[in-house]
Amino acid sequence: MTNTLPLFYFKPTLCWIDDDQLFLDAVSLHYAPEFHSLTFTNSFEAVEALNQYQSPLNTVQFTRELTESDLYGTQEHHPISMNIPAIKSLMQSEEKHKEIAILVSDYNMPGQTGLEVLAQLKPLPCQKILLTGDASHDSVVKAFNDGLIQRFIQKNNDTADILRKYVFDLVERHFQEKSRPLMNHLESSKPSALSDPIFINAFNQWREKENIVEFYLINKQGCFIAKNNDGDILHFVVFSEQDKKDFLALHDEAPEDASSLLKSFEEGVHIPFFGVDVESWDIPHAEWEQYFYPAQVLQGRDVYYWAVV
Repeated sequence: MTNTLPLFYFKPTLCWIDDDQLFLDAVSLHYAPEFHSLTFTNSFEAVEALNQYQSPLNTVQFTRELTESDLYGTQEHHPISMNIPAIKSLMQSEEKHKEIAILVSDYNMPGQTGLEVLAQLKPLPCQKILLTGDASHDSVVKAFNDGLIQRFIQKNNDTADILRKYVFDLVERHFQEKSRPLMNHLESSKPSALSDPIFINAFNQWREKENIVEFYLINKQGCFIAKNNDGDILHFVVFSEQDKKDFLALHDEAPEDASSLLKSFEEGVHIPFFGVDVESWDIPHAEWEQYFYPAQVLQGRDVYYWAVV
């Protein structure tokens, strides 16, 4: 499966099923800075409750029919538009934090095993981890191959460290999978920076450095609005070489007062960012200077020019 950047990321919920209340209290506290926790000591109650769960993302209309297209209504075409404003709107949603990204179940519980629990919860749209000390290796491997679980951990002295790594890896995978249908729209005409491993690595290094806890796509170039753990709002702005050419072509008749800025942009020294939901033509050319920022250059599958605003 091709690795891509998620188009949105926020603090989701981890669900834990274990009959040891002390363990549930400990993991809830341990993961509290990064995630919410939903816990069950009774596996039967967990199955009943989780079988009624609906992802809050299901209510978000990430795509829409492009009714204004000339091809709309024809027999051979069904124009669909990626609804980027819906992605941005997640930033204001409180319901989004109820999104269950990972289910962690213990194997050895009263009345039924963790594998039996997870078999009943196979349709639950999240990543699943089994903690096991008693299950046979063959049964666990079969559960993995059957798609009941994405990871399993043998309980030992390293369990806590391994579990933490799996949790962070699988939360990222959860948002990647939620974004994948949208990535198909985004890359329908050309590859995106968001599927370039070099760009992904650079973006993730920036996330770690700035302690980014949320981010949301704001345009088709691959720019994001983000929030760090202090609540500060940042904008990660990027132009590919093709995006740069498209912008310059759009403004090839710009007046003299914008020519030096466009020259600087053409040379990769500065890049423009006019704000969220603001287009370049919304701002008078005489005011453009305050919207151009020093660019950093990244060579990947394409050349990328980026800045943080």
